[in-house]
Amino acid sequence: MDTNKPHATETTKAEQELLEALRADPLLANNLTHILSRYKSETDTSMDAHQAEMSIVEIVRDLGNRMLTQWGEQTQNEVARQHSTDPGLVGHGKKNSDGTAPSGVSKSSNRSSAPKPTGKPGAPS
Repeated sequence: MDTNKPHATETTKAEQELLEALRADPLLANNLTHILSRYKSETDTSMDAHQAEMSIVEIVRDLGNRMLTQWGEQTQNEVARQHSTDPGLVGHGKKNSDGTAPSGVSKSSNRSSAPKPTGKPGAPS
């Protein structure tokens, strides 16, 4: 990586979007800064191609792990916030129904709604 190249004075759309994303998520910015400094320090040493590839794979896994951890914490905090604002909300647990609707009068028009005879079997109606 050549660090002696002059930087462009205009930012591209991709650079602008990256900057906005980093400003919106400071933890992501910290994670990426950590990853970049780690990458720079590891690749500044004399590595062969295999070592460089293994280093990049480990760095990307580390970034993925950090991002998933952050996502999990944010999701958990959001659920806790929703639960505190709506006490009737069930946060987690087993459902109380087996999914079968309760028995009752059918609302279907193709079923007979006539009452069943109450007489004894075999007796004249």
